[in-house]
Amino acid sequence: MCKNVKFISKIDEGKPHEVILETMDKEDVDVAIMGASGKHGLDRVILGSTTERVIRETKRPVLVVP
Repeated sequence: MCKNVKFISKIDEGKPHEVILETMDKEDVDVAIMGASGKHGLDRVILGSTTERVIRETKRPVLVVP
């Protein structure tokens, strides 16, 4: 087990992509791990709309899992 790995789990209000981007900056996140699709139907064919917006708007690495 890695002792120097910090995981953040939080519940917040607001537009999901904005809250995620703010948290990534505030907490100095090295990499974000996000799902490829959300619960909102076929908003996007490959990526969920929140994941897509985070990827487009951040310079930090994002790992997308199916």
